[in-house]
Amino acid sequence: MGANKSHPPYVIEDQVDNIFLLNHTAMGSVSGQQTNNAVPVDCYTRAREDFDRRYESPQHYQLVYRDFQIMRPLGRGAFGSVKEVKCIKDPLPDFLIVSSSADINIKPVSYRVALKIINKKSAHKMKQEEHVVNEKRILQALNFPFIIKYYFSFKDNANLYIGLELIEGGELFRHLRDAERFDEKKAKFYSAQITLALEYLHYLGIVYRDLKPENLLIDRHGYLKMCDFGFAKKIDRGKAYTLC
Repeated sequence: MGANKSHPPYVIEDQVDNIFLLNHTAMGSVSGQQTNNAVPVDCYTRAREDFDRRYESPQHYQLVYRDFQIMRPLGRGAFGSVKEVKCIKDPLPDFLIVSSSADINIKPVSYRVALKIINKKSAHKMKQEEHVVNEKRILQALNFPFIIKYYFSFKDNANLYIGLELIEGGELFRHLRDAERFDEKKAKFYSAQITLALEYLHYLGIVYRDLKPENLLIDRHGYLKMCDFGFAKKIDRGKAYTLC
């Protein structure tokens, strides 16, 4: 997550097919095999198995709030806030020593994360405990190029902390507002990413239920990252019978 006010350079491809190729390559890496023009069914099957494993067996992290240096505030919600933080734990946890880019020449930067701080008392007062826990469980099990990456979570007596990928390009809403309207090429570019993200979620049995430009962030390369899974719901069979 992030709220940088500067506009990142858009990476509008000549062909939307490039978006699908990026997705297919990512799905191939999930299943341990590379793909070419289409995503084999077993890639999605393995993606579902990978999701189920992490959803049912979440990892536990030995972290505390003082392991992080606050860099700047990113935003504030009804019962919490989001801050850019830098992990100063020594040694740096292995799960943070990863590159945020497919370009191997770019140094790892994931020790800088967006830390979502949720006040337990406020969440309880607003009867949002179920949504908070549900969001954490779903996020920690997802693995998709157009969905914000989850790194870790921990809690103390006052708060629940969720460490997420730092996205510095701002909300799609702001870019759309400033542009007033997107041309067809740009609209296709973003629509393709949203469609693939929803396809992935639906295959996993997850309904998102909160799709809006404010919940779509733009990364440093110009690609979308879907965020805010507070209203998402995992459905094993049938359909959802509540609005949110």
